[in-house]
Formats: sequence, structure tokens, C-alpha cells
Amino acid sequence: MASQDWMTKDFYAVLGVAKDADSATIKKAYRTLAKKYHPDRNPDDAAAAKKFKEIGEAYAVLSDAKERQQYDAIRSMAGGGARFTSGTDGADGSGFEDIFSSMFGGGGGNVRFSTSTSGGAEPDIDELLRQFGAAGGGRFGGTSSF
Repeated sequence: MASQDWMTKDFYAVLGVAKDADSATIKKAYRTLAKKYHPDRNPDDAAAAKKFKEIGEAYAVLSDAKERQQYDAIRSMAGGGARFTSGTDGADGSGFEDIFSSMFGGGGGNVRFSTSTSGGAEPDIDELLRQFGAAGGGRFGGTSSF
């Protein structure tokens, strides 16, 4: 079976076992389901034959420790990991921009502004460096042309 199919197939659900099930539990579930859906018990039943094939695929992967480890790794990438969305499509209403707002103190709320001699507001560079962990709080190179 091609590993790219593993992203769309939940073998644990096919066998009706938990993701942390041990090999004995997986084997017992397989035997129970294989017996129930076996073609000899369900002659001329296409749905049972399809289910029997799915059960066999699931057991072939989950009963082999190396295959199961690869399957779990692929499934974890498909269903989890770092995912970014734009807007407020996230489960908690957060989006991609929330990464930046948390880095910059909620959209700049923690950045102090000072009035420059030109009359415009500029971010306090020392404060920005402190937020990013710069030691000493001084300007780049110890001098400033600002």
C-alpha cells in the first residue's frame, strides 16, 4: 500500500482500537472483524468484501512495528503540526496574524513610541531590542545616527 494513502485512511478507526493500542489488542480486533466480514460468511456481499479488504490493510500496517511507526508519523503530519490560517478561521478564532501580535505585544501595544524631532512617532528601538532579548539595551554598535 502506498504511504500517500495513509493520510486519508484511519486504520485505528477501521479496526475500532485506540491509537495507543498494544499489538495484542490490534490482533484481537482484527480477528474479530475479519471473522465477521470474511467472504465465506458473507457470500455475494460487496460491502462486506470491501470492509474485509480495509480490515486487512489496516492490520497489515498496524501489526508491523516499523510500518505502524511510519504510518503514525505520516498521520501526525497530515492531522497536526504547525498549520497557519489567515483571518479568523482558526478553531479558537485566531489566525496567522496572531503570531505577529504575540511577538510584538498584541500589535504593538507593548512598544513605546517617542516623538522625534521631525514631529512623527517612531518606535523606541531600545524597547524593541529588549523585547527580542538583546543584551545591554543599547543601540546597534553602541552608536546611533537616529
